[in-house]
Amino acid sequence: MNTEVLVTQHIKKPPVATLHYTTLMLRSTCDERSIDYCHIVSWYIGVEMQFYIISLVLITLLIKMGRSKIPYVICVLLILSILGAFWDHYRHGYPSSLAANPEDVYRLQFNKQPQWHDHFSSFIGNFSGSLLGILFGYILYMYGRQRIFTSSIHEYIWWVLSVGTLTVVASLPFFVDVDRSPATSALWVALTRPLFAFGIGILILGMSEGLGGVIKWACEWSPTYYLAKLSYTVYIGHPILQHIRIGLMRHPVHIDEVTMIIILLADIAAAFIFALLLTLLFEMPFNELANMMFRTKRISESDKKK
Repeated sequence: MNTEVLVTQHIKKPPVATLHYTTLMLRSTCDERSIDYCHIVSWYIGVEMQFYIISLVLITLLIKMGRSKIPYVICVLLILSILGAFWDHYRHGYPSSLAANPEDVYRLQFNKQPQWHDHFSSFIGNFSGSLLGILFGYILYMYGRQRIFTSSIHEYIWWVLSVGTLTVVASLPFFVDVDRSPATSALWVALTRPLFAFGIGILILGMSEGLGGVIKWACEWSPTYYLAKLSYTVYIGHPILQHIRIGLMRHPVHIDEVTMIIILLADIAAAFIFALLLTLLFEMPFNELANMMFRTKRISESDKKK
């Protein structure tokens, strides 16, 4: 009886007026008052779609301003996005992490918490990473044929800025109380994503010049290539499987370390199998269709020039 009540409370009819936002992947937030208009992972597609639209205007303006001014404009926008993320988090007084209690997970209500759609899935909270992507793309485009890290000192600096930054982002909350005040919590949240994106960008920049050692070898290892091909569909599909598993539960489960490891391994295996099906049945056919369409367009344009 309780399960039926929970399911009935969760399933509500979405208004048709907002359906087009979901269909076009423009919505990155969830409406906690009625129904999830975006899936728990499709919010990221919504953020990307919003950035694609804004980036058309942004890149056009940057090109007109001149290539030499692109880094400065990106840095100014990056600072503004960090300040905006800080203020958005600080004014709500949220903690740095978004913890899910068992009741919310069971009811599939995790992504309806205000902190989720106010900050973690919002455009302002994710804008800094996209800006850093443009910045590192600019660096690779302008200086891709030149070596930046030319000495052993430069290599040490690269290790600190890349692996060191990523290590700090991943481990600092375990050693420092970042939630000692709303200000420190907001500061940490505002800096986490740009620092992580910066570390990844520096890491890729150095590996393009042959640095990285075992990290570069692992990224170039042939099995890693196939796993990377499935990574996006794993990301898209794994919460669906987890929701199905939770929805099929009819009684509480005693959780210990061994059970958690078994569930984790089972979820990973199921996610990659499901991702393989999504890739073979949807992603690869549609990619091939897009390639055929653009290839036909290029051929027709070249014929016109002749």
